[in-house]
Amino acid sequence: MPHLNITSSEKGDNKGSCRALVYYLEKENYQDEKQRQLKPLAERELFFSHHQDQVLPHQVISHIDGNKKNLGKAQEKFSLVNISPSQEELQHIGNDRQKLKDYTRQVMDLYAANFGKGLKSQDLVWYAKLEENRSYKHTDRAVQLGEKQKGEPKEGLQTHVQVIVSRKCAENRLKLSPNSNHRSTQKGPVKGGFDRVNFKMKSIEKFDAMFQFPRLVNELERHQVMKYGTEGEKEAYREKQEKKGKALASAKPIKIASKESKISQRPG
Repeated sequence: MPHLNITSSEKGDNKGSCRALVYYLEKENYQDEKQRQLKPLAERELFFSHHQDQVLPHQVISHIDGNKKNLGKAQEKFSLVNISPSQEELQHIGNDRQKLKDYTRQVMDLYAANFGKGLKSQDLVWYAKLEENRSYKHTDRAVQLGEKQKGEPKEGLQTHVQVIVSRKCAENRLKLSPNSNHRSTQKGPVKGGFDRVNFKMKSIEKFDAMFQFPRLVNELERHQVMKYGTEGEKEAYREKQEKKGKALASAKPIKIASKESKISQRPG
């Protein structure tokens, strides 16, 4: 299932400029990364947004960095959303780049709606970059076991999307943080909230609906809750499954009358 992760940044922190992150995401556009020699413009993978397809790095930096009204020096200015379909899912859509871009736009609609403030994708400031390659990191189990080397390219289809999204809405009015600890609520001083489990569940369901991908619902629920849920949500899920198990165990078996018994019960 698609792996969706929200972090501060792949490069440095997210309390200053997004410049370092933007140029880090340009890594596949270099003919020679060590020499910092870029491919011809026509061959580069440029950024895209809700309504644009060919956005240059300096335009991304200018828009994200300029959208920070009333944010203090110590406050986060942007987040990074990683959208990584599995190899099976990529095969299902033919590793189609345009389909992934279309899906990303739908995911960002869900991201906006998940704040509970009536927002849509176009109400945010975000730019995404499609990437084709991944390499092993020191945190990967294969590296820790000595099976792979850090920096070694990963095998198979690795196409994914990285989305830089501003902390402020497009009107520079609302502060929006997916890293807030509170759950979606209509009570208390903070209205709304960002429920990561709900966002990831909805995003996976959207993939299945867009591309008719067959997936077991129970598998989806268990995976999302046990991987991304709070301890309370995990405990509630375990209790629900335990109750289901007890109900099945205590249920009286349904007796199906045999043909012989039916015959014997017929009036003579």
